[in-house]
Amino acid sequence: MRLIACVAAALGLAMAGPALAGEGGPGMSYAPRDECRSDPGAAAFLDQLGEAVEKRDVDALVALAAPDIHLDFGGGEGRDELRDRFVNGGEYYGDLWKEFSIVLSLGCASEGDGMIALPWYFTQDFGDADVFSTMLAVGPDVKVRASAADDARVIASLNWSTVEVPGDYDFESKFTEVELPGMKRGYVETGKLRSLIDYRLVAERTDEGWQITAFIAGD
Repeated sequence: MRLIACVAAALGLAMAGPALAGEGGPGMSYAPRDECRSDPGAAAFLDQLGEAVEKRDVDALVALAAPDIHLDFGGGEGRDELRDRFVNGGEYYGDLWKEFSIVLSLGCASEGDGMIALPWYFTQDFGDADVFSTMLAVGPDVKVRASAADDARVIASLNWSTVEVPGDYDFESKFTEVELPGMKRGYVETGKLRSLIDYRLVAERTDEGWQITAFIAGD
């Protein structure tokens, strides 16, 4: 999954179905890295964004957004809509502060031409993975157990690598069944898995400085 395709998806352009084939995929490590701070002005922008999120300052966050920031694939956009989702949308949209904080903790990728994307992994090549059923293990030592129990035998350990979820994904379940390379199956704590198309942030350098042009989930 390359940056152009990812950014197109983030901005509501078409990219449905499996990701593009390439060199990435199971067994690869997608540990977070920061490629953005060498981009002119990006470091200051990211610091401002981090401070706004840490202080839960809606005004500061909205000020960093583009006037037409994309927020979903159903036409939701704009600074007023972003503000409203923080002020009034808690029950429907969940804890957006938490979502921003998680995104900021997962690294930043740079296109090198006035555009950055977070998390870092969002811009990477996941081979022929199906973006709807593939999850990323969030951590360097994520245990895969033989059954859905805390004391079950550990059969594998994941290092920021991807796994296939063969059934329905239920984020409220403590464990999720996953499929490893070779068709071997096991169970991972649900809280340590993240969808490839979970929330991501795209920012661009504009005449007014760096601005968030998309904060969006899904495809």
